[in-house]
Parts: sequence; structure tokens; C-alpha cells
Amino acid sequence: MSDETLLLPVGGTGDRPPLYCVHAVSGSPFPYVPFGRSFGAGRPVFAVEAPGFDNDARPVADVTDLAERYAALLRTRHPAGQTALLGWSFGGVVAHETALRLQETGTDAALLVLVDSTCPTPAPVPPEPELLRRFVQDMLAEAGLPAHEVRATLAALPRESAPEPFFAAATAGDSLLADLAPALLHRRYDVFRAHVHALYTHRARPGLRSRTLCVQAADSPPVARTWDGVLDGAEVVTVPGDHHSVWSGAGLERIAAEVSGRLAGVEVR
Repeated sequence: MSDETLLLPVGGTGDRPPLYCVHAVSGSPFPYVPFGRSFGAGRPVFAVEAPGFDNDARPVADVTDLAERYAALLRTRHPAGQTALLGWSFGGVVAHETALRLQETGTDAALLVLVDSTCPTPAPVPPEPELLRRFVQDMLAEAGLPAHEVRATLAALPRESAPEPFFAAATAGDSLLADLAPALLHRRYDVFRAHVHALYTHRARPGLRSRTLCVQAADSPPVARTWDGVLDGAEVVTVPGDHHSVWSGAGLERIAAEVSGRLAGVEVR
């Protein structure tokens, strides 16, 4: 499978430096579709889909491996030109490491945008039962379900400790998951679990020279681990919404305006 197939065009055309949006922990490129459309026709915007999400590739459980793969793809597409990177949550961690790898080979990222992304430090990976419930919570929230419906679904889930019985029980009855096949959930969970492992075993490196914008969601919990000391000099803005709702309404409009404004001066090389 060519890594070109991991790129989903989500907005814009033309010869202005493109913006690449790196998937969050789910591996899905689709949360970026409304964002890409908000840029209009003047700039190409691509969303990056994770290996294994909707393809036959093996999920990747290491941030550096993902970053090297994406950096190699961008170097091939833009051997003598700038690109810009955006990453939401876990995607910000991967985008940061990707920008470092591009820098090390002379293809700088003109802009790095981290959206509600926490600086990683190595920590024990949560146990399987917790991961299973986090997966469902993330999947439902990413789909736009209200918080009270997410909580109700989680409260009704079984306390299984293995994926097979958990997904079989979770899709039974009349829950919000009933229309989903257990096999699909298991495949998407494999990607989620690999990315959680990657996040919990990664330490962010300092040294990036790219202009950096950190976007914080106003209603997200306080960030325990900021990027201070890793991204010195980064700009910080706060936008309306929580970790998931920033991709709609006023939060989306503000993110699009902040990113578009900072990319306006980036020239084609």
C-alpha cells in the first residue's frame, strides 16, 4: 500500500503551500473535513489517515515510526518546498515529531499548529479494561454525540477485560453501538490501542525552529503537561469549546481564522 493513499483531500486547490492535518488517537481523518472546507479554495488541505484505520496496514505503536513515515511522504511530495502541519490531541504529538524530522533533512515546516494537544512524557500504559472504555468514549465524542449520551452509553457497558466479549456485549441490545459490527470495532480499537501505546511511551524532543501555534480549548480540563521547555516561544490562543466540540461552531471558525492568518505570509518555494 502506498502511503499516498493515507492522504484525504479535505479542502482547497492551487499552488499555495499545503496544510497537512495529522489524525488524532482514533486514526480517523474525518474530523478535519469541516475544517478543510472552511479554508475555501485557495489552499490545499489534506487530512492524514493512520495505517490500519480503513486500510489493510498494520497499526503503528510508535510515534517516531509514524513521524518518519509521514515525513518521508511529505519529503517526496515537496522535495524543495515548505509544508505546514496541524495536529489535534495525539495528532499534535505526531505532527511535532514529523516537523522535527523534516527539519533534520532540510525541509522545514513553515507552521506547526497543535490543537488541544498535551506534551507527552513516558508513563505506564493504562490497563485493557480502561482502554476499551476510553476507546468507546473517544469514538462517540468524535462522532459528535452530546456528553450526557456518551456518559449513559459508558454506564451501560460491561466490565469485560478483553476486546472480543466487550464488543460483543457492547453491540447487543439497543445501545448506541448496536448498529456497529464487533469486527469493525475491534479493528478500530487495534488502531486506538496502538496509538495510546505510542503516546504513553514517547518523550517530546526540543529543538524545533518552525513557527508554532498552540490552540487550547476553553472548556477542556487544565493541561497538566504543557509544551514549555520543548516549544519555547510558541504562540498560544484559546478558542471556544471542549476537546471535541472545537471542531464545530465558533471553535472551528476561530481555529480556521487563526491558522489561515498565520499561513497568509507563507510563500511557495
